[in-house]
Amino acid sequence: MFAIDKFKFKAEKETDKKGVYVIGPLPKGYGVTLGNTMRRILLSSIEGAAVTSVKVAKVKHEYSTLPGVLDDMLSIILKLKQLALKCHSDKPQIIELKVKGKKVVKAGDLKLTSEVTLANPDLEITELTTKNAKLDMKITVEKGAGYMPTDEGKRSQVGVIPVDANFSPVKRVIMEIGKTRVGQKIDLDQIKLEIHTNGAVNPREAVEEASKIYHTLTKRLKSAISGKDIEEKDEEEVKEKGKKTEKKEDTISDLDIDKLNLSVRLTNSLLKAGYENLTELEGKSIEELTEIRGLGKSSAEELIDIMKSYKLEVKE
Repeated sequence: MFAIDKFKFKAEKETDKKGVYVIGPLPKGYGVTLGNTMRRILLSSIEGAAVTSVKVAKVKHEYSTLPGVLDDMLSIILKLKQLALKCHSDKPQIIELKVKGKKVVKAGDLKLTSEVTLANPDLEITELTTKNAKLDMKITVEKGAGYMPTDEGKRSQVGVIPVDANFSPVKRVIMEIGKTRVGQKIDLDQIKLEIHTNGAVNPREAVEEASKIYHTLTKRLKSAISGKDIEEKDEEEVKEKGKKTEKKEDTISDLDIDKLNLSVRLTNSLLKAGYENLTELEGKSIEELTEIRGLGKSSAEELIDIMKSYKLEVKE
């Protein structure tokens, strides 16, 4: 079976709102497994910001109209739901829209707080058709993930109109599973992800966040299966890794050519060839070892035997 961890991630195309990425090669069948998981996380779990309520001067409900304003409140709210916002605070933010006179009202007319940024200032919200027309709004922006239905409890505040919110900055994900090959293996999977965002988050940021969520999920599952807390297990892994590193360093120092009890001819040949530690020869083939200058047949056989005794790989 092809190794599951040998795949690579490559960007074929990237803009502020669209990214096309290729992931592979993967063992047969793993394209659907990984691809579907990443797609669902991208569409449902990436954090974003959205409008959750509005308060408009001289307006009591979403079916109201204002003199000199082309659209009714319901149409204006639908436009506000298209705002590509990014909120850097966990607390709700109040942004304002105060315009008057004859003009086309755009998202760029919004007065933002220091914690909120806007990616689509050219979005048309409505139009004021007379010189005396006014539009005065206070808009609540919150951070979240996925979909949140209308909070009707907010209507207890006079003039507040609650809005259902889709926080996800990822608007569409197209996944294709294709075939690729590595050497003689011709049935390997390859994933092609096409990610579209609203611009508040770029596609690479979205796919990085999705991979973090996927990693956290698998890590938590592993912890649940083992019955150990994640933090506790991580500490054990760090300690074990430290012990292995120390042991490895000690082992390497013990394999210095001049410290090993090798024959004089073998020792001199290796040192003259520039080798100071036996580990430097690991992975070489028998042919490469026998070609080291000054080694006879018996010395080469001695070298191969000593490397195998220390479990150092010698290619046949």
